[in-house]
Amino acid sequence: MKKRYDISWVDSETAQIFDTTTGKEICVVGAFENSGLGVAARARLVKKALNDMDSRRRCHLLDMEAMKRLAPIHFESCPDRRTTARLRPGAIVRLLFVAGGAQERLWVQVRSRTRTGYRGELMDAPRQVPLRQHDVVSFRPEHVMTAL
Repeated sequence: MKKRYDISWVDSETAQIFDTTTGKEICVVGAFENSGLGVAARARLVKKALNDMDSRRRCHLLDMEAMKRLAPIHFESCPDRRTTARLRPGAIVRLLFVAGGAQERLWVQVRSRTRTGYRGELMDAPRQVPLRQHDVVSFRPEHVMTAL
């Protein structure tokens, strides 16, 4: 199986993430200085954070639990798994979508539970990622950046 992502370390604290099929930069992740993790561990977590993709639209959801482990200071406000695993229909959550080099935080209303997570409806009108307001997206508890 061909690798989907490749990581290039700019320095000890900044990683560039590339899509191996297109060669395009997906995002730059930094602020690892307080994580206490080695480069290999950081690389594994970044890859895990990027492994979820909606192939229909080429839009990724970042794993916020992994991002919190990578840079705890920057993601300390992300809810814990106990909170995100108990969401009910009607709950409002914020997810971080990545498409190409663009990132966008979007509000989603939970519509239903699935076997592995949730389905929800985009409440925002995205400007940076190839989605539309009211699109239905699937996500898992680890993708939740904020829960209201």
